[in-house]
Amino acid sequence: MPHCDNIKIKQKFHLINILRSQPPLAHVGWDRIWDATDWKQVCPQLDYRGRPIGSENCLFLNVFTPGIKKGVTFPVLVFLHGGNFDSGSGNLFGPQALVDQNIVVVTLNYRLGMLGFAATEDDALPGNLGLRDQLLALRWVRDNIAVFGGQPDRVTLQGQGSGAVCVLLHVVSPRSRGLFHRAIVQSGTPLSEPSLHISAREAAQSAALSLGCPAVASTHDVRDCLSNAPLTDLLRMQQEGKILGDYPMRFTPRVDRESRDAMLPANPAALLASGNFAKVPIIIGYNKDETAVLYPELLALLRSELGDDQDYVRNILLPKFFRTALNIRDPLKDVLDDVYDHYFSGINYKDHDGIIQAFVNMSTSALFAVPIFETAVLLARSSPSTFIYSFSYRGDISMLDSKLGPSASRKVNLGPAHGDELLYLFQVVGSGLRPSTNLVDGMVSRRMIRMWSDFARAGVPVLLPDPEYLPWPSSSPSNVTIYQLGRSLKPHLVETQEAEAVSLWRSVLPRMADIGKQGSLNTEQVALSGQTLVDPVYRTLAYSMVTVALALLAAVAVLLAILYRQTRSSSFICGRATPEASSRSSPDNSYNIY
Repeated sequence: MPHCDNIKIKQKFHLINILRSQPPLAHVGWDRIWDATDWKQVCPQLDYRGRPIGSENCLFLNVFTPGIKKGVTFPVLVFLHGGNFDSGSGNLFGPQALVDQNIVVVTLNYRLGMLGFAATEDDALPGNLGLRDQLLALRWVRDNIAVFGGQPDRVTLQGQGSGAVCVLLHVVSPRSRGLFHRAIVQSGTPLSEPSLHISAREAAQSAALSLGCPAVASTHDVRDCLSNAPLTDLLRMQQEGKILGDYPMRFTPRVDRESRDAMLPANPAALLASGNFAKVPIIIGYNKDETAVLYPELLALLRSELGDDQDYVRNILLPKFFRTALNIRDPLKDVLDDVYDHYFSGINYKDHDGIIQAFVNMSTSALFAVPIFETAVLLARSSPSTFIYSFSYRGDISMLDSKLGPSASRKVNLGPAHGDELLYLFQVVGSGLRPSTNLVDGMVSRRMIRMWSDFARAGVPVLLPDPEYLPWPSSSPSNVTIYQLGRSLKPHLVETQEAEAVSLWRSVLPRMADIGKQGSLNTEQVALSGQTLVDPVYRTLAYSMVTVALALLAAVAVLLAILYRQTRSSSFICGRATPEASSRSSPDNSYNIY
């Protein structure tokens, strides 16, 4: 039984008989013992060397459960992986530590890239097939998880990166209502500029032409072309034109109001602003230096393009960022000047490290911190249980290790990058990644696992506050508190620097959106940009230390109570799934580690 030394139970169930360009169909079931002890195929993608891997027969989910005892049930956490909608797999994340906290964990695959998100903006190919794969998995959890000791009425939907975007899309989707009861959103939001593409038809038509299809006169021709193209050609074509890491992104979720059973009947920002979404407790946050993961690409750009051009950042690097990451082809000069003055003023044009740090600050604000903050404020208008965090700890392990190697990665003087927090929640499989032996890393991991587990259990991230785990207050639009996850755990008010970043980008993005609506911001989102979310930010700056004092008082009040808290650790059981355990499964080939 492979992997049994590390993961003692892996239950896997094939969800569908897959048909390219079609919504998923529930598997008809089986009548034999199903061997659930090996990883199944990932969905088609290119690995880190650019080699095609995976199979279209990829829609499997993995169930990890504590030892099952009759009459004992556990909360459920369903994790949606990230990967910019064109890479990744549920197989990459080992959840042993979470399961040791008596949580049933489900990870899953969903279709990626063109196979999951190509669209013609009509009934020929409405798109969002990857979202529909996730929806089917959530329904499977509702119908079957009780057999694995899970509580179908206590399901937390968690995602990171593009998986976090998907979590919020399920929060606003009427199709997903009632299938989960809490949400954890890590480093992603549909309010971020690249997340929703308004030129999906153009992208699909361009793809069909690039694939050499002789006639794409109609959207049905486009669909047929994509449906019949060789898989390797699809994978290589969808990577064409990428300039800055994974940007630009062309195949992403979209508003599919023309569909008879739309996943997204309106723009997510409008649905959030109107309060038309699932009112579930939500944790939402970001890492301090998300785009530090682009360090190798940024350094290569500077070495190859900078030369003696003193205006390189203003005239080349910034327009390239707006064009590739924000889908804005011709940024206005006054906008570039505002952004340059805010982030790059005073930096010597020969200072590579200084330019990279400023670029990381800028791009993290534009793509993550500001849109995530604004998403949280919109959520908090209608949902009283909105918890905001900032992950600020950079330890001995980082996602940069997989790009640079551990030794070179440690020399990069930047904060935690995109995906780094996952290394403290899961055992992540990947090239160059290894477990940390650092004691502080272990402490940060233990704290995060406890808070995420408490949230899955009770809907609050700090169930029993104490001097180590200060209370984590929920936020409201006029009282925004960000919980810092670092060497210490502490709530803090929105700081001046954060408020200024919100103010800048709320000024910049509406001006950019007026340029022919070339980016992913559509008219509904532009209208929201006129609303003032900055004023509440500044109001929270006046929030006094009374909050902290009350937090400490509450900690003292419960100090004795925590003595009764019992931390139970359950071992996994290596075994097989039977027809009695579930009714849907199908075999497939082994998983490639990359």
